[in-house]
Amino acid sequence: MADSPETVGELAAALGVPLADVVAGGMWDMGSVHHDRFAATYEWDMYHEHPVASEAQLAHRRLSSYQVRSGSFSLEWYATEPDWAAPPVDPAERFAQLQAIAAAIERATTIEEAQAALGGTSLRLHPPMPVRDAARALGRPDAVPIALDVHRSHWVLRFQLGRWRVEATLDGDVVRSISAGGPTS
Repeated sequence: MADSPETVGELAAALGVPLADVVAGGMWDMGSVHHDRFAATYEWDMYHEHPVASEAQLAHRRLSSYQVRSGSFSLEWYATEPDWAAPPVDPAERFAQLQAIAAAIERATTIEEAQAALGGTSLRLHPPMPVRDAARALGRPDAVPIALDVHRSHWVLRFQLGRWRVEATLDGDVVRSISAGGPTS
């Protein structure tokens, strides 16, 4: 295969599995597909989309991950590198780095300086960092997570460092990214 499949239909075709067989097996809704040759997850917004209801709809779904099995061999692919595959990070070193970033943001007099402390508009933490540790490192140990949507599926820590609004994006009990925005007043 020259290029990795991007959709469920492309994956099934690359494996020589008729999508009609996958659909007939009944294991293909709510964001995942299960077949005896492969398993896959696909992009689907459970809050804003109806479940996939047809072979045609399933074929065009963009893949998030898949696993292909053949005897004792297994091949896995992920659209985004999983946390377990990221190189290990020294927790003390990362804590110190976030303390230095927080201090630089607090001293910043322009948004450009605040964002330069992050290395851009945001800093991705991969692997992610436990929320309590990140809040302590950023100098806000009492920061309280807030939900950004009615479904309570997008959470952040939002606080002020100097004149800048800082937001740490949460995923369960870990921080995935930190961003700095415009002045708070």
